Amino acid sequence: MDRSTDIPYRRIPGQSPLFLDYLDLAPAVLRFYGTPPSKQKLEDLAGNQLSKKTFPRNELARILARQNALYGAGADLQEQIAEMARPDSVAVVTGQQVGLFGGPLYTVYKALTAMALAAELRERGIRAVPVFWMETEDHDLAEATRLTRLRSDAPPETMEYNEALFGGAGPSRQPVGQRILSFRIHKVTTDYLDSIPESPFRGAVRGFLEQAYTPGVTMTQAFARLLRLLLPGLLLFDPGDPEAKRLAAPVFRRALQDAGPISAAMRERSRDLVDAGYHVQARIRENAPLLFCFRDGKRLAVERRPGGFGLRGSAHAFTPADLLRLTENAPEQFSPNVLLRPLVQDFLFPTAAYVAGPSEIAYFAQVSPLYSLIDRPMPVIWPRNGFTLLEPELTAELERRGLVFEDCLAGRERMWEKGAPESPTELESLERLERRLDCALEEIGAEIGTIEAGLTRAAAKARSKILHNLARLRAASLRRAEERRAYVQSSLDRMLARCRPNGKLQERELGILPYLARCGPALIDRLRRETRPENFAHRVLHLEDPPPA
Repeated sequence: MDRSTDIPYRRIPGQSPLFLDYLDLAPAVLRFYGTPPSKQKLEDLAGNQLSKKTFPRNELARILARQNALYGAGADLQEQIAEMARPDSVAVVTGQQVGLFGGPLYTVYKALTAMALAAELRERGIRAVPVFWMETEDHDLAEATRLTRLRSDAPPETMEYNEALFGGAGPSRQPVGQRILSFRIHKVTTDYLDSIPESPFRGAVRGFLEQAYTPGVTMTQAFARLLRLLLPGLLLFDPGDPEAKRLAAPVFRRALQDAGPISAAMRERSRDLVDAGYHVQARIRENAPLLFCFRDGKRLAVERRPGGFGLRGSAHAFTPADLLRLTENAPEQFSPNVLLRPLVQDFLFPTAAYVAGPSEIAYFAQVSPLYSLIDRPMPVIWPRNGFTLLEPELTAELERRGLVFEDCLAGRERMWEKGAPESPTELESLERLERRLDCALEEIGAEIGTIEAGLTRAAAKARSKILHNLARLRAASLRRAEERRAYVQSSLDRMLARCRPNGKLQERELGILPYLARCGPALIDRLRRETRPENFAHRVLHLEDPPPA
């Protein structure tokens, strides 16, 4: 029987006021967005407002068909691609950077939320297609190749696979998605699999990785193939495609032509957010376009310079006319930054909803004033589902010690307070006995000396031996108490490492594959059942081992 518990995000440390208020649908924060995350408002946007706008549907369908065929698409996705071309269809979009071996758990949670939300719209008679926007042009290779592994007898271990995969040539501005895997991927795959304990489906996970991560493919292709194997039925999109860049060229031109007004509008929005008591997720550079440009394989930020534009950290310079011509003749050389990316997305796709994590929700609060530039309504920004997965033995240990997941959120001191309560110990009993005996023996020695003076020395010697033996017994008891304390502390630390590895929510640090190796396809089925778009709480899932074959 499935067991789960919902934890309101207000009881989870580290959440921003903006995110918490957004989940509560507080008017103070909703004014920074186009449409609140409610089913009724979403249906209205999907059924009415988007139908009045024109999108490059046929061109997108061709791009999607070509890309997804490369990732192993079947007939199910061909049907969805055909749906995307229809004039009354909408997209439910989510996305994530292409990370090694699928990236963090929340990558899967975002995709499942988008799929569930699209399915609910279809049940209401709205043609909705889930689309996963792969962030392939980000150049933070260290982040994309960093993995945290759990070990049964040690703290979580963060592995940096940058050097093992690509030789560790140092920081580079080359897009992560364009990196080509070499034969080194075999060693990295083996090393990662060795960190996963023997389990019923470990061989299946190995098969997934060996199908997806092969020498000669790009990081984008490998990530897409793995996601395709895990979540069939999800359309994948690579925005770095040259054909997609040609469709997005009008947005690039507006970003250049209106760089000053855009910067002013963004700075004003930032001030409004701060005045309302919220944070600003991304810093705005004055008069700088929200664009990158590719030069010599590097992704460099476009910046305003006297008389024109340049590329940050380089000598490249352009007149405004030169750069605008480049958007016409070679739009594939441009890439949006994190704030312009949503506008490119929603210029291309009829996006009814974007499924977002906490940081993305904050980004959208900044960019909402810019949607008038592309003559599109801002989509509903829908909070993704979030989960913590508890293995059977972890659930049993928590219950044995009288703990719940929220005690792990509170930290080690709370867990010790509840999981190892102070109580009278053997050591305390021995100390009391030693004090009583010492007093009693002292009285006996004094009294026996009044009977015969020679007995005083004998009584003192007997007292010394008794107290010595008690001291040895107390020392042994102290060692046992320290061993018990260390065992309890080690147990609590293991539980904490699995619930909050490196002090963060599990979904931000760990990947899906170790859990899939243990539970198999039943894990994905369980996550599908538990994914409920309207649930804005964090859900704790108690896992069960599969029955013996």
